[in-house]
Amino acid sequence: MWAVNSKAAPEDIQATLDFLNWVVTSDEGTTMMAEQFGPIPFKNAKETTNVFFNDANKYLAEGKYVVTWAFNFTPNVDTWRAGVVAALTQYSAGGSWDDVVTAFVAGWATQYAAQ
Repeated sequence: MWAVNSKAAPEDIQATLDFLNWVVTSDEGTTMMAEQFGPIPFKNAKETTNVFFNDANKYLAEGKYVVTWAFNFTPNVDTWRAGVVAALTQYSAGGSWDDVVTAFVAGWATQYAAQ
């Protein structure tokens, strides 16, 4: 979801609207969105090479579901999530999935024990 600041100068509002239109309608804009942000727009989205989106789409096709990042009741959510996000970032750059699993499981256990 995107929003435009109604209190901005009229020329800035128009520039923003023009940019958003370009992003979702032009070949260059939709390619950038697919390669950097995932399958956007809703219809006629380009294929993405993003490993996370491709894996999520594969899981959905297999009837699995994606767990959202609504971990409000976890032990020390900020520290645990930071470790998982760091591991996911490394994974997306070619790192090991085992490191993600360790950050998720061992990180949770560490935070739970510290409670």
